[in-house]
Amino acid sequence: MTSAKNQPYKRSDRIADLLRKITSDVMTQKIHHWGVDGLTITRVEVSHDLKQANAFYRLLDPSQKGKVKSNLGKILPLVQKEIGRQMRTKYTPHLHFQYDEGLDHSDRIFDLLDQANIDHSEE
Repeated sequence: MTSAKNQPYKRSDRIADLLRKITSDVMTQKIHHWGVDGLTITRVEVSHDLKQANAFYRLLDPSQKGKVKSNLGKILPLVQKEIGRQMRTKYTPHLHFQYDEGLDHSDRIFDLLDQANIDHSEE
């Protein structure tokens, strides 16, 4: 039997990776016609008890956020069912979708830095 020290990372991390793969596969193969085109699952975070999971997503066209969020609410039961079918765990994590704001924040920081460099070079 393998001890926890020999494992490269925590079980919640392995479950998160599996959830990201399953969710991405479902989005591209089974429910792409639900108006979630251009959606990418960037990461999944799982609670320590493995009962809750947040799937973070990005869109090619951020102006579609409202429409996609509404459609994700409609397709969540289908995604949840597929997760339950494919996972071999005691509990199926309850999935929540969240827009990944991380890249928006970093883009804003880069824009501000660029602006500061332009202002500084003009002096």
